[in-house]
Amino acid sequence: MDVKPKDNVEKTGIHEIQRLIKEQVGKRFADVYLVRTEDNIHPDDVFDAWLLLRARRFACAASDAVVAGLARGLHGWCRVRDLVVASGLGGAAFNAAVRLIGDGGLEVRDYARISYECFVRRARV
Repeated sequence: MDVKPKDNVEKTGIHEIQRLIKEQVGKRFADVYLVRTEDNIHPDDVFDAWLLLRARRFACAASDAVVAGLARGLHGWCRVRDLVVASGLGGAAFNAAVRLIGDGGLEVRDYARISYECFVRRARV
């Protein structure tokens, strides 16, 4: 599966690339070859992906360590806002929480859009 902004699908030639891959290796590589755009993805998932990319641009190992430590101590659901407040780091903690969600360390309740108000818990392993 390839994911592209719909305005870039034709420019990238992704359909031709997939055709060539399918021609060369067929089902040994994939059963189905798909191209997905924002038209095929829920708006909350598009927003979350944008938010995660933005948070990763501001990576901070110290903030990540603090938020990961708080997350390890969770025994149920809490709001991202509560993690941020408990960290004392402000926006840096929000970005760290977003990165932790993206890395699979936290899960968001009911697939809600990532925000200060969404509920998270330690991801089940």
